[in-house]
Amino acid sequence: LTLPPAFGSAYVGETFSCTLCANNEVLPGSTTSKIISNVRIEAEMKIPSSGNPVLLNLSPEGAEKEKEGGKENGVDLELGKSLQKVVNFDLKEEGSHVLAVTVTYSETTPMNGRVRTFRKLYQFVCKSCMVVRTKTGVLPTVVRTKTGVLPTSSGEKERKWALEAQLENCGEETITLDTVVLETTEGFRSQGINWEIVGEGEEMERPVLMPGDVQQ
Repeated sequence: LTLPPAFGSAYVGETFSCTLCANNEVLPGSTTSKIISNVRIEAEMKIPSSGNPVLLNLSPEGAEKEKEGGKENGVDLELGKSLQKVVNFDLKEEGSHVLAVTVTYSETTPMNGRVRTFRKLYQFVCKSCMVVRTKTGVLPTVVRTKTGVLPTSSGEKERKWALEAQLENCGEETITLDTVVLETTEGFRSQGINWEIVGEGEEMERPVLMPGDVQQ
């Protein structure tokens, strides 16, 4: 089973993807009498927030699944051939992740046959690409009347807050901010006053953040 020993940087919000290859390394022309059959690859991901690993669905499906147990039928590998599966996993939290891959196969010779299993672990750290720091301030309360806006205690009040956010690029690559949206709960409404507000005929210039840059 082969997989790169280092994956580079992995960030929250990305999809971790890789190809797993189980190789029959006996080359054509070899004098060996071994036959490799019923090869299966299984994978699971250990995440920081759970003590139980998450079983991963591998694609392509390949052989049809067995009726009992939900496991795929194994694949027979000729000399020099390989079985490939693709792993996709959405990264949702920071911390250490462990990809555990198990390969099971049957090894048959003219004299006997046996089932072999081996397991490999691949560890990587997921971190946040962006850190958000916020600060909320109460805006002065105003009173709306028929004659205008008065700073009195009568009439209909609208209490308002101003929310500031600092967005820091904590990753190792340059990123571009497309939009930043505040999702409000019921009873509140918000209006953004950021760079996405452009006049007629103007183009929106999306902020570019180098590693360590901060956008207010």
